[in-house]
Amino acid sequence: MYLLNWALGISRFNWYAWDNHGFCTLWMTESDNATLTPAANAYVMTQKWLLNARMTACTQDGANTWVCKLVRADGQTVRIVWNARGTAQFRVPADWNVNSVQSLFDRRQRIVPGAQLLIGLSPLLFDFIPDPIPPPTPTTPTPTPIALLPPSPRRASTPTTNLSPDPVPMPRR
Repeated sequence: MYLLNWALGISRFNWYAWDNHGFCTLWMTESDNATLTPAANAYVMTQKWLLNARMTACTQDGANTWVCKLVRADGQTVRIVWNARGTAQFRVPADWNVNSVQSLFDRRQRIVPGAQLLIGLSPLLFDFIPDPIPPPTPTTPTPTPIALLPPSPRRASTPTTNLSPDPVPMPRR
């Protein structure tokens, strides 16, 4: 949602009542109001992907696969890819110059140019990470799904997490 709003030029999108368990159905915290849910962890990862980046394109193909191209502050080009219909095969273009794919649950996997992956509703970040990244597992004829199960919940008091109820401005285009 944040990516599409940004692509449409919407500069601010607020998550109202993110900790209200009587109003919302997509909870950001467990009932203890401290333990982050998988949705909150995905929100945190999306924020990390978008922070200090500039979107240069966001397109959808005929199979409902979205590709958003971002340029980070250091000049590195990354792409975020998902399919709005569900599971689909996706071949990583060789000219993207990427060697890594990361899920919203912070699962990272090494990839090679031309790799074919299964993508789905959950966005994936394609980028270039200098070594060391664990080497890829031996290739098989079946595409490899990357969006694995979310990690176990973490506490909202984790120092690297900022889920304050104050609105977070969207990155500049």
